[in-house]
Amino acid sequence: MNKSVKEAAPNRRSLTWRRLTAGTVASFALLSLTESSDGIVPKLPTGTKIVAMGDSYTSGHNNGDVQGKFNDCFRDNVSYAYKIADQLDLLDSFTNVACSGATPEEIIEGRFDERPQIEALDDETDYVLLTTGANAANLSELLGSCLESDCSVDSHHITVMLNYVSSEAFIDRLTSVYQEIAQHAPNAAIIVTAYPTIIDTGAICGELAGNGVDGSTEAAIDTLNRSIESAVQSAHSEGLSVFLSPAATDIDLCRTLGQSFFHDLENPRAMGHPTDLGHRAIAKSVLSTM
Repeated sequence: MNKSVKEAAPNRRSLTWRRLTAGTVASFALLSLTESSDGIVPKLPTGTKIVAMGDSYTSGHNNGDVQGKFNDCFRDNVSYAYKIADQLDLLDSFTNVACSGATPEEIIEGRFDERPQIEALDDETDYVLLTTGANAANLSELLGSCLESDCSVDSHHITVMLNYVSSEAFIDRLTSVYQEIAQHAPNAAIIVTAYPTIIDTGAICGELAGNGVDGSTEAAIDTLNRSIESAVQSAHSEGLSVFLSPAATDIDLCRTLGQSFFHDLENPRAMGHPTDLGHRAIAKSVLSTM
């Protein structure tokens, strides 16, 4: 894989950068990459426009308080995207239009009574922060059913899901969304965030949800992330400024003593979503890509 696609997006130190042509932007991006491992928060000009979009991982999922009716797509300031804008002192030019449960297509078409997320973009947008793909894979429904039935990695419904998520058809769905976002925000760096591992079977702490669920959860997220990486690479090869922010690591339920993700069986709609601790780790990872 192209190393630059995986490691970093361009750090825009001047707003004149966004006024370059789309072709020049794509070429320049490959030549002006920041180190992703230095842990330094980038210095961006006042007014740098950041738009957060996608699914529940970017909306914030109401910080787990998801009982009852959906309200404002469960957007919450706990979101990693809000934390990034706050750390960069860019809340005045930050917009979060992500919607819990949104599929890639619903980013374009809208979900519930919300306007399409894509409408928040324009040629003044500098960064797009995005998570999408998990709902297209029906990941939450699948993992929920795992708690009630056979969920071994080689079981039929898990195999069907893994085969689809690794297919060209699924990768094309993701790539199409990246292309659409790039059309609406031609001067933006689109940072696609991979999903963190909720359960790491390599962590030595015994079974969490049960061996079948543990293995299937890890396999599903790993397969999803590999397809996201392929879609990002495909879009990047077309000259689009699309970059992958690797999944935040070592924040699985085992290593953080259950504090990084919601896992209360009595609140199933929140299960598998990051807590404040999880979002802080994701924000750190994305900032290193910016």
